[in-house]
Amino acid sequence: MPLALLAGSFGRRDPGEEAVLAALIRALPGWEPIVASGAPAETIATHGCRAIPDQSRIAVVRAIAQADATVLAGGVLDELGPPRERVSTAALTRVCALLSATQALGKPAAMIGVGSGPLGSRRRRTLARAMVRRANLLVLRDTSSARILAAGGAAPPFRVGADPAWSLFEFPAAKAAGEPSSNGAGPNGSGGSDAVVAVLDGDACDSSLVTRLAQALGSLRSEGVGIRLQPWRSAEEGADDIRLAGVVGGRIPGAVELMEPPASLADASRAFAGARLVLALRQHALIAAAIAGVPAIAVAHDPGLVDLARRLRQPAVAASAPAERLAEAIRLVLDHPAASRSAIQGQVSSAEEGFRLLRLLLSQGRSEDANDLTGLPLEPAVSV
Repeated sequence: MPLALLAGSFGRRDPGEEAVLAALIRALPGWEPIVASGAPAETIATHGCRAIPDQSRIAVVRAIAQADATVLAGGVLDELGPPRERVSTAALTRVCALLSATQALGKPAAMIGVGSGPLGSRRRRTLARAMVRRANLLVLRDTSSARILAAGGAAPPFRVGADPAWSLFEFPAAKAAGEPSSNGAGPNGSGGSDAVVAVLDGDACDSSLVTRLAQALGSLRSEGVGIRLQPWRSAEEGADDIRLAGVVGGRIPGAVELMEPPASLADASRAFAGARLVLALRQHALIAAAIAGVPAIAVAHDPGLVDLARRLRQPAVAASAPAERLAEAIRLVLDHPAASRSAIQGQVSSAEEGFRLLRLLLSQGRSEDANDLTGLPLEPAVSV
């Protein structure tokens, strides 16, 4: 059985990125995965596959040499936005090194469902162009990433698909593969709760946003709207959503429910079911809300979040907005419809199409998927 090295933001207790990994493993049934992970033991226990420490250069080089292909997926480039320039440049450097080593050995390298934040420095633009050249297959998850890469000098157009995690969900049952439905709620489902669930992101919430978010939610709480704070992931080092939830909750007058971090994307969807609205600072929170049949509003701190909200026909408000504007935006969408079944199915189909292209590449054109390809849109659009 051929081996595939799978890399991304795996092993970091992020249920969205773990869903990306689960989708990737499921999409390659004839391949044995080797996962580059931040927590190899947890990845082995959760996904039942081989794993190596992604910070060990020796382990990664050995895995590239052993593997027959390298696949990068999900939020592997999510650290590209300012102000974390040094961290983001290092992340992009690692991606280029991984692709270069794979290419040097004459093996296929693919990037599936990835997004790019702003490429502010000349160094990052140079690395982004190199990344695009070295990938045998590149499928972005949003059009904003295509525009960012094109503006950075990478040769357009780019295939635009969807987040790989969408492929875990099946319709009309609207359930994660192998897991029960979200409390019976599906797209356009309804529940009886008046609560607004705010999904937090410790990396995106600086002190200003924490203050404005707490003020906005406090304003809603004073009007009788229930508030539930959803930490997305815990972290032993750096930004921790659980601590963040405690800070935000402590600044909101009245009773506020502090939820546990979801164990999986399907778990998040079940937790959202019946809520009146999901306030999403994360892309995968928008996905979970859509699957739960709950309306959502994106508090957008990056272009990709706005792009996904637009695809799902859900509203967005800038994360830089004053507290009064945040509160008003939430009030205006409390009775907004959830993402439609057709919008969700479009994302599922795009994610599956990306995987068909991946299997075609890895099989050197011999996959049966060649008969089922429907094509992905190219962005920026080619002028005729």
